[in-house]
Amino acid sequence: MAGVPISFPIPGENAIASYSSTEIATSTGLVKFYAGDSISDNSGAAYFLTNNDSYYSASGAIRAVQAISTYSFPVEFRRPFLVKGIMHLNIPSLLYTTSVETVASVIIANINKIDLDNATTILYSGAVTHSFVFNPAGTDYKMLGLSYNLAQTSFKIGEKIELKMYNSKTTGGGNAQAWIGCDPANRTNIAPGLTSAWTNGARLTLGLPTRIEL
Repeated sequence: MAGVPISFPIPGENAIASYSSTEIATSTGLVKFYAGDSISDNSGAAYFLTNNDSYYSASGAIRAVQAISTYSFPVEFRRPFLVKGIMHLNIPSLLYTTSVETVASVIIANINKIDLDNATTILYSGAVTHSFVFNPAGTDYKMLGLSYNLAQTSFKIGEKIELKMYNSKTTGGGNAQAWIGCDPANRTNIAPGLTSAWTNGARLTLGLPTRIEL
């Protein structure tokens, strides 16, 4: 029956992939990954992609603390995986300042393949901007989006796909901050001092198009 979701478990992955009957007819589907972070006593923050949309990130947001701050979110495939089609990336962005000023940020997103020899191939690179004139001071939240038709790319067991985020504050004084959310649980109060500022949540989502093997 058209439009009725049908779920198939993904072996070796902590997820359920849901496909419509239309997607099944064309043997394509969309698998969602969420960017998250954890804190390790030995190595500091660790960043990753997960299928678990109830996971609470340790910080839940990444901040532009220098000219360009870089964060890598990888996931290792536990089965052969084929990417082909239009990917979607939803980026929760938050600007914050305690001054009357214009604040702007530039966010660059790369989707990379990392093979078994740790060689990296860039599958996609795109950029979005977020700007706001603050008067009075405060916060401005936006959900930014990118999409792209990815060429067919196969992944072997043990290979990784990496979402690499570059966040830079391009305008704004010392009181200004630029954040990207990375909380799979999609909380609204994840950054210190910014309670409920993340209006629609802080979930950074990568939707990967894949071929369905039935």
